Amino acid sequence: MVPNRIRGKAHVICEESGANFNIKTIFPFTGQIFAHDRKRTPNCVHTFRESWNINISFSYAECGIKNSGDRESAAQTQFHLQIIVMFEQPDGTSSIQSFMAQCIHQKINYNKQLIPKRIEEALEELKLVPAKLEQKAPMPIAEMKIVKEVEHHAEGDGEDISKVDVGQPLRIEWNLKPESDAYGFHVRDCYVTDAVDGARHQVIDERGCSTDINILGHPHYDTYHDIARVHWHAFKVPDNTVLSIKCNIQICTDIPDSSSGLTSCDAIPTPPFCPDLVTSPTNSILFDVQGNIVKRNVGIQKSFSTHVHADICFGNSTDGYCNSKAFEKARLQHLERIHKETDNKFCTSRLWLAAISGLTLWTVILAVGLNIIFFIRHKWIKTGH
Repeated sequence: MVPNRIRGKAHVICEESGANFNIKTIFPFTGQIFAHDRKRTPNCVHTFRESWNINISFSYAECGIKNSGDRESAAQTQFHLQIIVMFEQPDGTSSIQSFMAQCIHQKINYNKQLIPKRIEEALEELKLVPAKLEQKAPMPIAEMKIVKEVEHHAEGDGEDISKVDVGQPLRIEWNLKPESDAYGFHVRDCYVTDAVDGARHQVIDERGCSTDINILGHPHYDTYHDIARVHWHAFKVPDNTVLSIKCNIQICTDIPDSSSGLTSCDAIPTPPFCPDLVTSPTNSILFDVQGNIVKRNVGIQKSFSTHVHADICFGNSTDGYCNSKAFEKARLQHLERIHKETDNKFCTSRLWLAAISGLTLWTVILAVGLNIIFFIRHKWIKTGH
């Protein structure tokens, strides 16, 4: 189970009377957000249940702590605020993330005699020209590479590789260059292509999830560093050792829409929600790859048997026999007969059956041998006299 956590970065905006705190989580957030050492103050504790966008404010006066050494008469006052985010996980456990915010509260003294009485006079005096403000960021470039995966990140981990052995641990990495808070991405529609006949086999579907976690795991996204990874073991398709992997990468924005408050990455969504278990169909060419990957020991399972009874009545939609009392009576009689036959059955182990059969055979052989010996001896005694 993937634990809930903060997606991307937490945003803190220092305002005139307090700090504004905004976060986004992977799953709907259930838990509390509060100021450290201020949990008894009602305005410093916020409780959420199944919430997506978290945007709250903490007052300097109630929740903040003024830095030592600042004076009231100074031109500015510094406050610090430790914000605690406590997640209530679906399995009943809790996890905590902590953030420290530093804000400077500036004091500006106005000369009331010089303040313009009208807005037009202020604009004319300060020569302010209204302008359109746009949020722009350079479009990043998506990059994909296949690298070695070494246990515990030992020497050689993360090195680019082009030739591998079947079963060798590998990792596919996708990332954005340069990293940016304004953009995210979504990996989907990955295909393994046979270099000989050009046949394509899907390994990551249009939602961005693995089609078989025994071949490729679900992509794991690190939204803080704009990177996604997939862990896998090298495999091949029958009669070919040259493969290529191609993926589609959709770049989206992490800038919230002014009307809905959602980003285009939220709408996809990315990271995607993928099932815990998914395998290839038996008619897939990749189904045979089980023999080429590292096996996992799942333990020895106890054998068991299940008896299944199925009633089948052949007829068309207008045939009333299948729903008739005669059919029901015949069905009950059949079940009763099977039940009696089952009660009279006695089952034993094959090992015991083999042992008993062997013992019986040796007993018969011994009896025949003794009978022959007694017969010969009796005849010899009779002839000797």
